[in-house]
Amino acid sequence: MDFRNGSPSFDMRFMRSNSHFNVTIDPASFTLAGLGMQVGTDVSDNRIHRRIGYWTGAGLSEDLPPTKSAEPQFAPNLAELLAELENAPGSPEALEAATWIRLNSPDGPEVEKAAEVILKEHSRNTNLASLCKELERVRHRCSKPLLEAILKDNPSAEVQGIACFALATLLKDEAKYGQNKKATAEAEKCFERVIAKFGQVTQQGRKLEELARPELSELRRLTIGKPAPEIEGEDLNGQPMKLSDYRGKVVVLTFWWPGYIDAPDHRKLVERMAGKPFAFIGVYGDDDLTKAKADVEKYGITWLSFRDKRNGPITRNWNVRSWPNVWVLDSQGVIRYRGVRGRELVDAVETLLHK
Repeated sequence: MDFRNGSPSFDMRFMRSNSHFNVTIDPASFTLAGLGMQVGTDVSDNRIHRRIGYWTGAGLSEDLPPTKSAEPQFAPNLAELLAELENAPGSPEALEAATWIRLNSPDGPEVEKAAEVILKEHSRNTNLASLCKELERVRHRCSKPLLEAILKDNPSAEVQGIACFALATLLKDEAKYGQNKKATAEAEKCFERVIAKFGQVTQQGRKLEELARPELSELRRLTIGKPAPEIEGEDLNGQPMKLSDYRGKVVVLTFWWPGYIDAPDHRKLVERMAGKPFAFIGVYGDDDLTKAKADVEKYGITWLSFRDKRNGPITRNWNVRSWPNVWVLDSQGVIRYRGVRGRELVDAVETLLHK
């Protein structure tokens, strides 16, 4: 059974028809390369509920899947990479090996060894910018100490800046929308440092200051316990609507766009809460209004939605970068839950209705 924020998300049942004991298993089968995945396979880490890249045949990449005509790539031999770490930990080849292991292996002793080598032998290397950025993507348990060491020791402002931003991002997730006060305060300090000291450093063509400001604003304005910002605009039919008009009711606010996969569950919630001081409101975050109206028809959506755009003013003000994105407000318009789905969303609404 898979759990999301402490609540069951889905479960699968496996039936074992036979067993073989004391059979030697090739260690490669515990690596991504050993799974025999097709090039272009989308790989996710269920522990952090994030896509961590596409399989290239030799590792993971954030880029789009390689085309069929691309030259095939082959993953290096893990045993040979580990031998490089043991035999010559301070060499450029060891750094290359440690980086590959860090970015293409699940948590385990190999990843810990790779982190130890980078920490002891290479934390001052000025070519670690790419590694720091990728650590935010894969998020191993030992990523934070490594980023902290690179931020402290590395002489390159670019490397320090990207390490600081990646560390701030990890801390922001650890903050759990403001529920972890210590992590929230640390994340704020890191983003403040990014802006003040490394703001002009660029990452994928954008200044870190540009990337850090909305994250810092979210931590200060949009965490659990803060009043929800006002939304004033038009619904999908051009009629005016305001979020504050629903004050006095428990409100579920969902940012959605074409392919609204949670719509059936949300419709059931709306039906379940009929006659109660409850309101369900959407924010449609795509430029194509025709698709919105098609989804309203397809999914039987009965609730109103603000009309926004992919990078519209509502989406920017609420720092929304994934869809669907669910918020639950109490009757006073205060944010009480974020990112809840399924049974957890129903429980959140019922809890607030009974207060």
